[in-house]
Amino acid sequence: MVSTKTKPRRVRPIRRATQTTEPVFIALDTQTTGLTLHHGAKPFFVSTCSEDGNLIFWEWDVDPKTRQPIIPKKDRKELRSLILAPNVSLVLHNAKFDIRGLLKAGIISLPEALTLLAGCEETLIASHCLISAESHKLKDLALMFLDIDDEDQTTLKAEITKARRIGKKKGWRIAGPEDPHWPHLKRAPKDVGWGAFDSWLPLAIAKADDLPADHLWRTVLQRYGLQDAERTLGLWYLFRGALLEEELAEHYEIRKKLLPITFKMEERGITINPANLQKAVEGFIDEEEAAEMKCFRFASGKLDNLKSYPQLQGVLFGPPFRLKPAKKFKTKTGYSTGYDALEEMKLQVKTTSKAFHFMNNLQAFRKTGKAVDYLEA
Repeated sequence: MVSTKTKPRRVRPIRRATQTTEPVFIALDTQTTGLTLHHGAKPFFVSTCSEDGNLIFWEWDVDPKTRQPIIPKKDRKELRSLILAPNVSLVLHNAKFDIRGLLKAGIISLPEALTLLAGCEETLIASHCLISAESHKLKDLALMFLDIDDEDQTTLKAEITKARRIGKKKGWRIAGPEDPHWPHLKRAPKDVGWGAFDSWLPLAIAKADDLPADHLWRTVLQRYGLQDAERTLGLWYLFRGALLEEELAEHYEIRKKLLPITFKMEERGITINPANLQKAVEGFIDEEEAAEMKCFRFASGKLDNLKSYPQLQGVLFGPPFRLKPAKKFKTKTGYSTGYDALEEMKLQVKTTSKAFHFMNNLQAFRKTGKAVDYLEA
């Protein structure tokens, strides 16, 4: 099997990136046959975007019975020459996922994976540092900051749904509950469904059924994957300046240092005491519920859902608190109610006021809720 890359996107950008001695930022994104990579799922599509706008992609056939990608040796070599070049700094969104995909596909070794994680730039971590309480999904961030819509994702989802029906009739191994590649999943993941595991299907069916060369299924994933690489690089240029301006660069670097450490832990696994884990979860749930009740009390019955963005805007900027919005945290959907915005708005009120206590308990509610999510996961 051969890669479906075209020659203009294949040779010149790689040569330019690997032969120069100047530092080069290259965004990388992967599409995989499953969202959990510890049981056999692997990447079958890799896209990159360089500083000068050059886009490269590698797309490999997937065996419809085993769900395993068929990766030519020359493509492994070509990818390695690009991402392991000493002057290249990879830019990733959810770096551990993409690097783990390359590791599981046999493209890089574990020591190389740890080296790449230690030297990469990470837009997911940067977004947590800059806008802690907003969505950190790549598409949402790109829409918010780069004005790139998610039409490519909507189109891909629709075509995958159609392709899954055909794949099922063919007797192919379509994503479903408790597949050997994700034995712990009994239900489709929220928001994305099983379709996120089957983005290889449209091209596979196009080839199997000899669909026309200009059929949408031959290119629908290419557009999606390439645009994700563009989104990632664009966000990094924006976030890099913002981290310096907001004096959060040091905080970002500290969090980034955890990438190779936690990656290695996840590869080996850790020992958990179930009784202590459950005790910790119950403790955080109690704290979360206590903070929630205090917020309701301080808001004088003006809201009943702390996760409702419109309700939070209503009580913060309208009655009962009537705070001035933190204008520098304005987004396309309105003024932010994230951690940094709340910290700035606290300066408007006395530390003994109901508004101050409301914002403190709102932050505590979010913090303990996130702790519960992490521990239960």
